[in-house]
Amino acid sequence: MASWLTGQAVEFSIIASTWNGQRVKMATIISDDLGQLGMNVHVVALEFRAVVDRVFQSNNYEASILGLGGGDTRSQS
Repeated sequence: MASWLTGQAVEFSIIASTWNGQRVKMATIISDDLGQLGMNVHVVALEFRAVVDRVFQSNNYEASILGLGGGDTRSQS
């Protein structure tokens, strides 16, 4: 059963890279919006490498905002 149905507080952290201010801002907007619904969301700004390590190595995160890219975006046909 969802914690909000049992009266328990919903609380979690969103990690985002300090390298990209837009992602930290997105996390802050999400935190503010969910806060209006009674959830306690913490924004944790980390260096990019620390975010990648948490997401892909240690799995030590609850939510993240992360953009990955690379490679050639041109059509191969």
